[in-house]
Amino acid sequence: MNRSKYKPEYFRAFPLHHAAAKCYVVEVQRQLDADTNPYKPTEEGLTALHAAVANNSVAVVDVLLKRYADDLSIARETIQHRFLWKPELVEWKNRPILIAWSETECQAALALATSCPAGIPLNVQIFVLLRQPQEGHRFVALDVCNRSKRVETLRFIRDLLPNGVLSLDRSDLRVNVVNYLHMACSYSKKEIIAKLIRNGASLSVPSGEQQSFPYMAACEAFRKDIAIFLATNYLHHFDPGACDRQDYNALHKMLQRNQKAMAEEIVQHMLKYRMSKYRETMSQAITNIFRFDSKEYSYITVWTFASSVPMRDLCSKYVLQGEFDLRTKIESSSLLGIFITRGIALDYCLQKIEEDLDLLRLEGSHNRENVLHKLIRCKRLTFVKDLYEKHGPLMKEIFETEDPENKPAFELLRILVQNMDEYGLVFALENHRDYYVRHMDYLINATFKQSCLKKTAHIKLSEIMAKIIPEALVKLDEIKNTPDSQQNDFYDMMRDLRESFRITIPHLEATGQRLEDYLDGDGRTFLHTAVSWSEKDLVEKLLARNFDVMKKDANGCLPIHLARNESIFEMLLAKNESAQLECVNETGYNLLHVSCGNGLRGSALEKLLEHGMDVNEPTPDGNLPLSLASCCGTVRFLLNHGARVELLNEQFFCERLPKMQYCGLWELLPHIFQKDWFKSYAHLLLPSMVGRLNRDFFYCDHERHLERHEDIRRMLFDSLFEHSKEEASKLFWRVCQNAIVCCARWFLEYNYDLDYDYRCTDDWDRSTPLLGLLSYMELPNDDIVEKLLQKPIDVNATNDRKRNALIILADRYRWAKYYGHSLETFRLLLKRGAKLDEQDESGNTALHYAFQEEQWELVEFLIESGANTTVKNESNKLPGEMGPAFNRCLFSFIR
Repeated sequence: MNRSKYKPEYFRAFPLHHAAAKCYVVEVQRQLDADTNPYKPTEEGLTALHAAVANNSVAVVDVLLKRYADDLSIARETIQHRFLWKPELVEWKNRPILIAWSETECQAALALATSCPAGIPLNVQIFVLLRQPQEGHRFVALDVCNRSKRVETLRFIRDLLPNGVLSLDRSDLRVNVVNYLHMACSYSKKEIIAKLIRNGASLSVPSGEQQSFPYMAACEAFRKDIAIFLATNYLHHFDPGACDRQDYNALHKMLQRNQKAMAEEIVQHMLKYRMSKYRETMSQAITNIFRFDSKEYSYITVWTFASSVPMRDLCSKYVLQGEFDLRTKIESSSLLGIFITRGIALDYCLQKIEEDLDLLRLEGSHNRENVLHKLIRCKRLTFVKDLYEKHGPLMKEIFETEDPENKPAFELLRILVQNMDEYGLVFALENHRDYYVRHMDYLINATFKQSCLKKTAHIKLSEIMAKIIPEALVKLDEIKNTPDSQQNDFYDMMRDLRESFRITIPHLEATGQRLEDYLDGDGRTFLHTAVSWSEKDLVEKLLARNFDVMKKDANGCLPIHLARNESIFEMLLAKNESAQLECVNETGYNLLHVSCGNGLRGSALEKLLEHGMDVNEPTPDGNLPLSLASCCGTVRFLLNHGARVELLNEQFFCERLPKMQYCGLWELLPHIFQKDWFKSYAHLLLPSMVGRLNRDFFYCDHERHLERHEDIRRMLFDSLFEHSKEEASKLFWRVCQNAIVCCARWFLEYNYDLDYDYRCTDDWDRSTPLLGLLSYMELPNDDIVEKLLQKPIDVNATNDRKRNALIILADRYRWAKYYGHSLETFRLLLKRGAKLDEQDESGNTALHYAFQEEQWELVEFLIESGANTTVKNESNKLPGEMGPAFNRCLFSFIR
């Protein structure tokens, strides 16, 4: 909790809050006498009492608590004398008591009040305190069971929420702010905590975003004295082991933060509570205290939090006292396995293992690693060696356990090599040599073939293997002679050259092999590879060592044929220039053809033209430099230097256009889109542009160009529709799914006769275009949805999750409003016949999601439109029960 936000300066815009924080008692009283609402919270849900409590303003706390007590006495007297409820019935205090402050609000409250509060179930009651008496009433119960007034009542409740609430456990039912007792336990004196409790504040009500309890607040603030004060005086009022919304309790928090003294104190409080409340024995209580139960984080245990030595010592102490059953299964392991892995209660664990060797067989469910493997992995070799000396055959049996899918002995080996645990590695190999030799391929994969194995580790591993299993080195040499292994070795050497050239060169030359004779699987030298990687510095160093620029790879390519960087190209060309200019590759392409395909431009191509190369010279297979150009800069250069567009034909479109970069495509399109041959193939272009791109990539590559070239755009869209209605429908579906709203808008603007309910068979959720538009938004698309609803579509179509358009929009309405949607979109859907009470696979209706997302205007609209408020979802929840827990009590009458 950030204490700075509770300082007096923070409340300057709120006179009563500011005076309370400053402990100006006279000013606070003056404000109250001037009819300032003491319950009115800030936008963050903080009231004047928050300000007083946070700043230890004891005198102000007294004044404000007196006001609370006076108003609660009005409620109590009304309950007893007007409602005629029994005095012992106190559950009404747990129901919301809203504040009607203005004259208008007080009159409206009376108009909506029930004349028979006893006829309304207590669990749905909503009370209102009236600042100004109305016909003798200061406290009323709203007539929440009157179905004809439900929407009016709901709207009135929302109007009253900014006034605050009469409660010491809740200050604002709009936001989940910490309550007064939570704040007092974090910042205040014991005196203020006692006053709050004496006036009715509860220690068992969670609050704040994490829904934590006051006791936990004291512990998180490391206020040991407050925690002791609460446990000493009020332990019968709260559970010190209560969890927040993430399933953490105070003990978990202290274990995580390495607060041993606090953790010890909390354990004592929890023991006292459990042994008194549940009549548990010491052992039972400890077992129940040291646990962490979370559906979301099921892989985490309480022992995970014990990461430091003091915390492990603390846990070990209570493991011994609790006499934990080490066979207990916890997720993918056993309690014994967890203790060994985390170093908790080791002496206790080893003693139990000696008493029962079968404990060594306990396995994890993931890869069958058993306790014996864990002991070796966790470096408990002294104990393990003793076991091997006493029970050798049994240890071998347990260690070498396996099934067709899992061989845990090799997984252990992999981890030992990864950590370079020399002692553990030697122990495992020496004691199980025969087993590892029988599975030589597994052995090599678990050791030498690890991708993360460093050179120093490889050398050390080789030394160990040479002493224990020399056969593994023979096998490794056989593997190294395979083409795949040589290829991998080549690129390892290449990376070494790039990272440390001077150190690597002597190692390579020490083998007696020339540097130029090192080749990869495609016959490429280090120079070829450095050029293809665009490593300019490395190319320069290799050329300085007189690498042959005329050496071809297996595909007949010189290093310069792989250049995609102008400076590298010029650096290579400077070496034996005439020979490289005359060279053509195996397909008959000269250096200009290859360079255009590589996207070179500017000075690199200028040099080639200076040497007489022709920008319109065809290749043997009919291509031109212009058809080979892959980048906009290359296309622009060629056009500026006399490349003839009229020489391009349909061969270019079919073979080269799909391979061009999009920038090159858009540089060329204005010059060719009116050609007859282009029109025959234009229908292929738009689908290839969209592909599976989302809006961001489509905008970068195409959207700006399509907007700029309206004539090209219209031609591409018309060509696609004229070629195939189905293909056009499929593309419309895809742009709706991928939030490419410009294309969806153009499709509708051009008014094609498409299948506007098209579903793609390979789509993961079988959405229609309408469902796609409502599911994924990145730009305003309300106008597109409106136009689409004018088409003959099925507005009740559902996706694979049984969600229709109403449900999807209700679920995303909070964000859809940023993209132009309003209640008008819902009106349009209902006007087209959308069914209000359809349920998705979770049983939720649109109204369920409106409540869940706290979209109250939508809630009111749907109820007014006739939504069924009694439909329950798969979790047996009504729509009104879907909101946040802290304010769900407000809407329980919607049923």
